[in-house]
Amino acid sequence: MRKTLRRFAGLKTLADNREARAAKALGESLARFEAKQQELDRLRAYADEYHRGQQGKTSDAARMRNLNTFTGELSAAIDQLEQEAALAMQAFRAHLEEWRSGYRRSKGFEQLVEQYRQALVRLEARHEQKELDENVSRRGGKDPNT
Repeated sequence: MRKTLRRFAGLKTLADNREARAAKALGESLARFEAKQQELDRLRAYADEYHRGQQGKTSDAARMRNLNTFTGELSAAIDQLEQEAALAMQAFRAHLEEWRSGYRRSKGFEQLVEQYRQALVRLEARHEQKELDENVSRRGGKDPNT
């Protein structure tokens, strides 16, 4: 039983390590998502501010073409960042599920180790009681504590 307990304790350690790595990856993917989201928010705010600043301004045809080209590029950059933010969110969700799975596995091994530890304690207590009972019976039924 001790071997089994040690084996499960070793497996729990491995599961804990895997969970810790998953938690680290989860934190890193969350930071990447938040960074992309902040970058996207800043770019959207800049685009809104730029559009508000350009409203009502009259200009020649060349300036309008340049403005349309710039706003098109700005829109494309926003679209690209939206895609990157969406991919970062997908990665975060995948890491979250990986961490949850590792957490459940670790907790399962923790419960298993605790059950085996308690069973071992009970087994040792029964063994000690048996030895005490055998010692008392060898001495002719006299309790050595009296």
